[in-house]
Amino acid sequence: MGNQNTHQSHSKAALQKQRDEKAALQKQRDEYGNIFIKTDKPFYTVEETVTGTVYIDLLKDFPGNIAYLFFKGEENSYWTVVDKEDPDGYKETYHSNLKFLNNKFVVYDWHG
Repeated sequence: MGNQNTHQSHSKAALQKQRDEKAALQKQRDEYGNIFIKTDKPFYTVEETVTGTVYIDLLKDFPGNIAYLFFKGEENSYWTVVDKEDPDGYKETYHSNLKFLNNKFVVYDWHG
């Protein structure tokens, strides 16, 4: 069982590194500045509320009055069912695409 826990720790560490690298790439630089989202936890499970901080670094006056943040959640999965008793090795693969989130939030309103 020790190996399994070590494997899980390495997997979480690898996923965290991947998440950090992806977050750095998503910190898009634009002529007005940067936006960066930092979640409070590296992983969330089903039905947990994702919490964190949105950082906005403006380099010059923003041309609008409201900054929005759009969230879109999508899950793509697949699985294969194998009949081990079938002499021909019957397999069937299923696919699923679930869209479960599409929201817009006001991050900052310059009107006051």
